[in-house]
Amino acid sequence: MIKPTQDLRPNLIGRLAALSMTLLIMTGASPVFAQTGKDAEAPGQATSSETTSNAAANLLTGWFEDLDASDAFSASYSAVLPGDRNRSAVIKDGVLSYELPSDSFFGAGDLKLSLRFDEINFDGLRLMGEKVHASAIEVPGSLDISISFEPERSDSPEDIAAPANTGSTMEISYEDLLMEGLSLPASLPDAQSISGPSALVLSYLTALRDVKIARAFATQATATNRFDTGEMSSALYEDIVLIALEDGRVAEQSVGKIRTIEEITPDNVQSPITNMELTAYDFVLHGLDMVPLIALLGGPVDADRTVLLDREELSSIQFSTEGVSGTISNILIEDIDLLSLEPLSIFPLLDQEAAGEPVAERELAAAAMEAIGVFSLGRFQIDELEVEAEEGKGSIRRILTSQISGAGARELSVDGVDIEVVDGGSAYIAHAGLSRLAFPPFAALLALDDTAEPTPSQIREALPTVGKVLLSDLDLNIGSAAPGPSDSTGDIWFQLDLLELLQGGFVSNIPTRTSLIVDGIGMPTSLLDNPALETMLEKLNLSEVEINHALSFAWNPDTKDLILRNVSLQLLDGGNASLSLVLGNVPPTLFTRPELAQIALASATFKSGHLRLESADLVAAFISDEAAKNNLSEEQLAEGLVETLRGELGTLSDTQFGAELIAAVRNFLADPDELIIDLTPAEPVPMTELLGLAVTNPDKIPERLGARVIATQ
Repeated sequence: MIKPTQDLRPNLIGRLAALSMTLLIMTGASPVFAQTGKDAEAPGQATSSETTSNAAANLLTGWFEDLDASDAFSASYSAVLPGDRNRSAVIKDGVLSYELPSDSFFGAGDLKLSLRFDEINFDGLRLMGEKVHASAIEVPGSLDISISFEPERSDSPEDIAAPANTGSTMEISYEDLLMEGLSLPASLPDAQSISGPSALVLSYLTALRDVKIARAFATQATATNRFDTGEMSSALYEDIVLIALEDGRVAEQSVGKIRTIEEITPDNVQSPITNMELTAYDFVLHGLDMVPLIALLGGPVDADRTVLLDREELSSIQFSTEGVSGTISNILIEDIDLLSLEPLSIFPLLDQEAAGEPVAERELAAAAMEAIGVFSLGRFQIDELEVEAEEGKGSIRRILTSQISGAGARELSVDGVDIEVVDGGSAYIAHAGLSRLAFPPFAALLALDDTAEPTPSQIREALPTVGKVLLSDLDLNIGSAAPGPSDSTGDIWFQLDLLELLQGGFVSNIPTRTSLIVDGIGMPTSLLDNPALETMLEKLNLSEVEINHALSFAWNPDTKDLILRNVSLQLLDGGNASLSLVLGNVPPTLFTRPELAQIALASATFKSGHLRLESADLVAAFISDEAAKNNLSEEQLAEGLVETLRGELGTLSDTQFGAELIAAVRNFLADPDELIIDLTPAEPVPMTELLGLAVTNPDKIPERLGARVIATQ
């Protein structure tokens, strides 16, 4: 199994969060910031008399000393130098470190975070109220952030053989970073005093609302992930711009160019490491909001803040790995939203796990599915995907996911799928899509998993429903076909102009309205795998066939009528058959308990039926072929078929309906133009009565149903 270490879509949100939270954490809970209402000067020894008179230098000196005195932090620097103005200063060779133990990180492992820099220039630095403000913060060289994770180790043989978590280190470096209009909270709650990881995350998210950055710029940033397994990934970002981080929301972020390299290690450790490379341009993000997550953790609810992301777009993507390369014109994500602001049950369970109190896997899985169901995605779209490999090449014009959540999806579709392989085979699909999907509740899936022999109702409750299936312009070309009856060869191909399935009125996940249209199924006759039929089609000068099919049924919950309309099958140049049927008094149990369908239909009534055969040229070809095989004339064979029908009808052949049917079939076989059987009783006939007549007096059935037979020539 391949284990990728990062998504193809660059994790810029993670980089931003790392920088923001690092700056946030590094403000610490220092007593120097306890003063409010006016500018405060930090205590601590000044490095010189000049530093003592500089408010910004005093603030930085006291800040670092108090951070270093706290339990969770360590802080050091070589010098703090005053700037040209009272509120400007420079700090040299700084190192800040912060440790979060496993019991404060959901029991997953220890998290260590550090920040290093050669020099940071502060301008307009001051403390007002409970916030630290800076007009500008500039890092002339690099600002290096390191985040390492050491997982909890289990003593069980299974976890030792295949650990669930692996250690990792992320290193991020920003070059020539400039932030303007910055403010941070002066203090944060002490992590050691907060009970539970969820409460700690909530406290930092809440504090993030007080972080403000008017603008931020960086010429480039690099990010490297290293895992204990030996895998690694690296990324380079150029021309980074952030606009208006305020109240937990980023108005806009853009990156001019992104390049990532990922080393993928196959399961077989003796196999060589595979590199995957990706380059993209013009990443733009609008409206990233972290505030809605606060409510999910049990914090204050802001009913007007439910959108996590307005829009994210990435353009001109190029990717490659061993033997495969490709491009993507554009990737678009829109409207990641929360469907509920109720606190999620998964966080207390994770707190319980972190405290050493085991949680049942089933309970944790149910809570995780509940959490997933809270999120919705308005739109995910990939445009102009092209891939090329030694075996061939392919392209997809568009991949679309629309309005998807735990409850269902409005649309899942692909457009313009075009594949070519080196042996000459090809495939094309203009459009394939599912619409109006509804996913089953997770509880129904769990119930199904818990039952060795689930009931029909349990199976139905665990089924998804689909309102529309659409497939258009399918064209497959596979290669050469085997010789047919005439020893001819040709390409194996299959075509479909349209398949459209519409469903609605679901009762117990069973549709009460269905419409199916299949147009333009085309294939060579050699694919029919029926030599006799192929021979008959050749008599019609057909080397390929085209089939059309349609079906429609609907159940009316008010009238209890079940209407089967236009069930048709057409063989182009070979004939057409259609059927319509109306049943009355059909109970809903036909859909709620389909396993009892026979009982449900027993209470129904027969209202009407209509069967029609048209232009059955295939019948004429059949008669010609069978007559030749049996050394008979076509008229003799046709009459033999009529007499066979007479024998099958039995005593029905002596009724008016039987006589009409035999005469109509004789005319139809002589000249296959049109044959109609119409069943229209004067009033609805109970199905129980028809079943009784079938046993006691079948000759009365045609009369009871008002049966008529018509044949035209």
